[in-house]
Order: sequence, then C-alpha cells, then structure tokens
Amino acid sequence: MDKAHYQLDKLKAERPGILNWLLDGLRQWLADGKILNAPKSVQAKTLQYREESDPLKDFFDEDCCFESYASVRVIDLRNAYEKYCQQAGIKNVLPPRPFNEILRSHGCIAKVTKIDAKSVKCWHGIDLNESEL
Repeated sequence: MDKAHYQLDKLKAERPGILNWLLDGLRQWLADGKILNAPKSVQAKTLQYREESDPLKDFFDEDCCFESYASVRVIDLRNAYEKYCQQAGIKNVLPPRPFNEILRSHGCIAKVTKIDAKSVKCWHGIDLNESEL
C-alpha cells in the first residue's frame, strides 16, 4: 500500500470526527451571528495591510483628524485633498467616488447640515487640522 492510499484510508476512518468538528464549528458560527472571528494575528496583519494600502493615509495623517464630534464641509475636504496632492506631486488624484468610499470605510458619514441657515453637505467624523483651514 502506497503512502497516499494509506493517508486516504486514515482520513476515511476519521470521517465521523471530522464531521462532528465541522458541525461544532457551524453551531458556533450560527450562535455568534454568522460571524467568523479571525485569529488576533490575522486581524493585526489585515489592519496593517489596510493602513499600508490606503491611498489617503498620508493625507489623513498630515491634514485631518478623526473625531466622532468633528465635521467638515465636503467641498473644503475635497479642496484640501486636491491641494495636498498638488503639493505632494501626486498625479493620480482619487476621483470623488473612491475618495468618498474610503471616507465611509473610516466611519465618516456624509449628510446635509445647516450652517448659517444654509444647507451644506458635510462629512461627519472627520475635520481638517487647523493649519489646513
């Protein structure tokens, strides 16, 4: 009997245990609200990857602050981003749609706000640093 055939026979013998292990995992997944909890090391590496691949990371780090109570006019944030790109020599400025999607992924919410009795679209959860105002 070759090694592969032996391993297959061994797996076949373990079928009930493997099935029980899968069913235990399914029960836990259903009980946890269908959420798979990745190991902490995977979560940390995923966060690191997202931060490193975020095309707005440097702009956010240098010119913005994220606070739950903060807000900034959409046009002011966009203008600050375009100014940042120009000063940094960035040729591929993100179009508005992906720019907005990244803001949402950071927990920001776009909504209309009254400022001086005028309705103005603002991003909530982010503001420009004072040097950018």
